[in-house]
Amino acid sequence: MASTKIIHVLKSDKFEDIFDLFKNSDAEEVIFIFPRGSKFTKQSWYFENIKSEADNSGKKVSIMSEDPIIAGFASASGLDLISMPERKKHKATLAIPRIDTAEREPYEEKEPEPELIEPESSAAVASYVLDTKESVLGGDFGNIHAEADHGPSFEKPVSDENEPEVVLAAKRMMKDIFTSEADRPVEIKEESESPVEVEVRNNVSSQKIRGDITEVWSQKDSQDDQLLPSTVSRKGISKKILAFGFIFLLAILFVLYSALGHAQITIHPQTQKLNFKLKVSVSTTATQTSPEFSLIPGQRFTVQKEEAGSYPSSGQGNVVQKAGGKITIYNKTTTSQRLVATTRFETTAGLIFRIPQTINVPAAVKSGSALQEGSIDSAVYADRPGVEYNIGPTKFTIPGFSGTPKADSFYAISSSSMTGGMVGSSKVVTEEDFTKAQQELTAKLKDEITNSLKNQANDLKILDSAVVKIEDPVVNAKVGEAADNLQMTIKGSADTIAFREDDITDLIKNYLSKNGDLELLPVDPSITYQNPVLNADKSMLTFDVQVSAQAASKVDPDKILKDISGMNEDEVRTYFKNVKEVQSARIVLSPFWVKSIPTNPAKIKIDVSNN
Repeated sequence: MASTKIIHVLKSDKFEDIFDLFKNSDAEEVIFIFPRGSKFTKQSWYFENIKSEADNSGKKVSIMSEDPIIAGFASASGLDLISMPERKKHKATLAIPRIDTAEREPYEEKEPEPELIEPESSAAVASYVLDTKESVLGGDFGNIHAEADHGPSFEKPVSDENEPEVVLAAKRMMKDIFTSEADRPVEIKEESESPVEVEVRNNVSSQKIRGDITEVWSQKDSQDDQLLPSTVSRKGISKKILAFGFIFLLAILFVLYSALGHAQITIHPQTQKLNFKLKVSVSTTATQTSPEFSLIPGQRFTVQKEEAGSYPSSGQGNVVQKAGGKITIYNKTTTSQRLVATTRFETTAGLIFRIPQTINVPAAVKSGSALQEGSIDSAVYADRPGVEYNIGPTKFTIPGFSGTPKADSFYAISSSSMTGGMVGSSKVVTEEDFTKAQQELTAKLKDEITNSLKNQANDLKILDSAVVKIEDPVVNAKVGEAADNLQMTIKGSADTIAFREDDITDLIKNYLSKNGDLELLPVDPSITYQNPVLNADKSMLTFDVQVSAQAASKVDPDKILKDISGMNEDEVRTYFKNVKEVQSARIVLSPFWVKSIPTNPAKIKIDVSNN
């Protein structure tokens, strides 16, 4: 249990609120600090009820106040009185200490109340920082100093440069009224203190103030009487001028108070870090973004490339291997011809080669008055192993058509040498040779295809994991076959759909708005694209979007402006404390005498800061 609780009472605090705070406290000792002019000076039964509750709950209650009325009520009710600490004397207005009713700490010996500070200008800008989650109730707006985001903070300017012209004019007018060129009262230096200033700062009675003023001006009146006719009272004229000037100044200040008030409010919303995944579709037929279906428009791009290379064979072994190569088969007839697998083709030297699979040779086609022969390419392999089959380009006939009309209508030609025929020790292609060549060529091919897609897409987004189709490699020798060098060619192609990344950002914003009423902060989110899939007709691309981002709660400035219009300090603080979307708010009121939010919306400016 806390041993001591200090309750600072504001002038405007209601008895019911203070009494509930006292009654609900679990402290053994409670100290009340009352200002002068508090509402508690109106009824003595306030203190009788406090005394009664203290006796019932066993709490020790003490009263601290400079107000003699409160001291009298407390003494009459049997409550202990604690003397106020002496204030250091300076010029000008009172500085009221910060009052914390939200979270009070146990009582302990602390530094005296804030010293009185001389304002260097009558036109000051009052500002305070309001943290609605760690609220600290302050006293009067005019002289409160606190840390940012923990309570109101007001600062006074160091010169009169920012004072309204009408205030400066009023000052000069009052100075002219109270003094004359020929005869002015003794000037009070800034380093000294006049009796009137001291008494005002310490809140002595108005009778004492009037006595000091009378003493100062009586000396001037005695001198002026020598210059005025005996029927005219210079003292009476001075009082009238003083009264007129005072009323005029009050009127000016009232106009300024009513017309010049402004409020600048900076709101910092609540923020949070989010991680989530979206399923997105990009369609070539879509014309605009559809957030409800996570669908955005896109454009299709297609690329075909090939890569080839030669790699030395690293194996060695005894080889019995047939030569092989390619031929082009021609058909002069107007009917296509089917040739089954192993069909023989013979060179003029009598060497036999065979086709490995069944093929159909296209028929000849008429082109004007002439026939254009039908043709087809096919692989062939030697009928027997040996180097003698490693022949150069030549012409082939089909022995199976000998003695028939088709013998002259079908033939074949090789445009390159036959290779690979071997019997004996030779270099061979190993599995490592084949794998290395295939991996290197495939990587180069994918890079080439991806770069080509990006160049075509310009500012559109092409996924790095775009669907690239790689065909089987074409080689001059398979694993285990004789060859000094492995020659490999790989072809590839890609079909993908590009899109605008701004459309992805719009989908993310829409998702945050629907799921938590949040908005994306200016900091760039971290976005990764995963698992792209292109449909069969290549008109739609789907993929996952993994998002890591900072988001802030949405704040409605128009509603806040309407709600806080005309509120005082305590009401504004309570209001923002109950707005869950707001993390903190900073409010600047100007000029210095303004102590509440203006009622004119044009004089209230609200900024929502996500920084």
